[in-house]
Amino acid sequence: MLRVKTLNAQPVDSLQPELQVESLLSAPNPVLWRRLLSGNRERIAEAVTTISEANTDDVYAPLLLKVRRRRARCERRVIGLVTFTTPYTERERRSALSALGLMWGAPGRELAMALDPKLTHFDRDRAHKALIRRRDQRAVRPLIEALIDGHALEDWQCIATLGALGDLRAVNGLLTYVGLDAQVERPINIALDFGLEVGRALRTLNAKEAIQRIQQAITAPLPRQRASAALVLAGWNDDTLAPLVLPLLEDETPAVRLAAVTAVGELKANAGLTALQNHLNDPDPQVRLAVERALQQVITANAQRAAPRSKIRRADLVRR
Repeated sequence: MLRVKTLNAQPVDSLQPELQVESLLSAPNPVLWRRLLSGNRERIAEAVTTISEANTDDVYAPLLLKVRRRRARCERRVIGLVTFTTPYTERERRSALSALGLMWGAPGRELAMALDPKLTHFDRDRAHKALIRRRDQRAVRPLIEALIDGHALEDWQCIATLGALGDLRAVNGLLTYVGLDAQVERPINIALDFGLEVGRALRTLNAKEAIQRIQQAITAPLPRQRASAALVLAGWNDDTLAPLVLPLLEDETPAVRLAAVTAVGELKANAGLTALQNHLNDPDPQVRLAVERALQQVITANAQRAAPRSKIRRADLVRR
C-alpha cells in the first residue's frame, strides 16, 4: 500500500503578495501542519498550543480557512519520491474547522462557516450575523482575501459584514476588490455588480478619507477605475455627489456609461434628470435600458420630495 503524506497543504492559489502576513515563516511547519489536519483532537490541540505560544495564529488561520475552500488542493508525496496535488479530504476539512475553533474560539468557526461552500446560504447567513454581533476584527483580512481571490461565495454579504465590523483596515481591501487600484487587475463586472455595496460599506465605516481617492478615480485612465468610482460614490448615498458622476455619461466605454447611469439613478439627484434625458438614444442597448430605469428612479424621488411640500401648502390654505 502506498503511503501518502502531506508536504505542504497551503492551497495552490497562494495568498496575494500584497496581502501576505509579514512573518519569519515562509511556509507552515510541516510537522505542525500535519497535526492540525490529522483528525486527532489531541494532536490538533497540541499543534494549536505550540502555534499560540509562538504567536503565529495569524499565519496559520488564513491557511486553515483555505483548506475549506471549494476546489482547494494541497501537495502530497508518494514514498518520498513523487509530488502531486490532490483535493483536501473531508477529514482534513473537519480538522481545519476544529483547529480554527481552538485557535480563534467561536469567531474562528463562524468565519470558516461563513466562507464554506458546502453549507447552505442560510447557514452562511447565520455565521455572518454572528460575526457582526461579535465584531471580531480578526475576520477582516480573511474576508478581504476571500473577496479578492474569488472565494467569497456571496460577495455582497462579505462586503456588508466588513462594513459592519467597523475596522477601517478594510477600506483599502474593498477599494482594491472593486477595481480602484490601478496596480491590481480586476474584472470590470465586479465594479458593475458590487460597486454600490462597497460604497454602502464604506459609508457604514464612515471612511470619509476614501472619498478623495474615489473622486480622483473619476478621471483615471482605466475604465474599471472610472466605473468603480461612479458606483462607489453612488453607494455613499449622498446626492450632492451626483455632479461628480455626470461627466462619465459621456465616457467612450459603454460599461463606464452604464455605471454612471446606474449611479445617477441610485443617487436620485434632480441634477441628473436633464443629463439622463439626453442619453435616451445612447448607442449601447444596455445603457439605454439603464437610462430608462434611472429616469424612473429620479422622477419618483422628485415626486416624493414634492409631496411633503404640497401637504404643507394645503395645510396653510386650510388655516387661512
